[in-house]
Amino acid sequence: MASLAPWIEGQRKAFLSWANFNLSKRKVTLASLEGDLSDGAKLVELVEILSRKSTGLSKKPATSRITRNDTVQGVFTFLQREGVNLTGLTASEVADGNLKVILALLWCLIHFYEIEKHADKGSKSSGKQVLLNWAREQVADQGIKVADFGKSWADGKAFCVLVHKINNTAIDLRAALAQPNALINLQQAFYQAEKQLGVPAILDPAMLGLDKPDEQSIMTYISMLRSYAMRKEARRIRKLKNPGASSGSSSSSSSSSSSSSDSDDGDKSKKGKGKKVGVTVGASAKAGVKVSSPAPVKKGEMSAGASVPTVKVGLGASASGPKEASLMTFRASNYPTFYIRHKNGEGWASESDGSDLFKKDSSWRIVPGLANKAGISFESVNYPGHYLRPH
Repeated sequence: MASLAPWIEGQRKAFLSWANFNLSKRKVTLASLEGDLSDGAKLVELVEILSRKSTGLSKKPATSRITRNDTVQGVFTFLQREGVNLTGLTASEVADGNLKVILALLWCLIHFYEIEKHADKGSKSSGKQVLLNWAREQVADQGIKVADFGKSWADGKAFCVLVHKINNTAIDLRAALAQPNALINLQQAFYQAEKQLGVPAILDPAMLGLDKPDEQSIMTYISMLRSYAMRKEARRIRKLKNPGASSGSSSSSSSSSSSSSDSDDGDKSKKGKGKKVGVTVGASAKAGVKVSSPAPVKKGEMSAGASVPTVKVGLGASASGPKEASLMTFRASNYPTFYIRHKNGEGWASESDGSDLFKKDSSWRIVPGLANKAGISFESVNYPGHYLRPH
């Protein structure tokens, strides 16, 4: 098979991820666009999910070229009734696994069901223009200019700002804006959006570095971020209108709830990620350690320009570390054998070695060993998925 142009390969990855994100609602997965969508059955599943309607078509795997073509033609007929513009596309080419035609078909679906849902009928602005205006508004206060869905996003900073605006605990924005390495910014933004917001990382950072990044892929990702932000805002408004609906916690947790009032109220953090985590010191009042997820880095690598992690530590009520440790223990995610513990432990130590270490509002930082290196991140061993962040 001949190698694909870089932008086509980037688009294939993006559209495959987008399709699988939607198909996951029915526990269906595509291994490849050419092989799985040409069959017709999974294309039926995808179209029904997007349209929220039944096509009346068979979802059984095709047994021949004729049945494949008949199923795909049925999908085309359904989409044309929906108002989807399929000009220039033929069912037979999809059934034959023509990648470029399949990508064009997916773009038609994305444009109709994903992009144009953002259109403003009042101002007669297209979904594309609304998305571009929204992105510009979100990043303007940070001095970032977004002119298009192409090179404006190449350094990753606009993505970092968008994710931060949606969930202000997800990214250390000051560090991201000072980070000159585009790859690190892109990796961090995509990683955090997936981990904290549940928005899949459909974009390949390498594609953003091309002279002409694929605008359709970037627009699709921005649409997914804005859709998430709109759902979050809708939840916030519902809570304001009915404040007692979600209050089931006792007043004893008011300190932790107030600290997270500005964070995402319906994203991944509702499962514990990005929230305060208690630290055990005998029997004590509730407080905790602020946590969130840093950009992923390969073992042995440091992200340049980041600061040494420092964390505010408060008293907690429940946690236990591994082995003999009775206190919460944090592991360096990119150096798995290193831990942060009360006093010293396995190559890492706290700045304080006394009982005042976990006093309320005390601060400490990592000092021995690799502490002079930048970008080290720490994951909680007994609370998997929780991370210390630069404070």
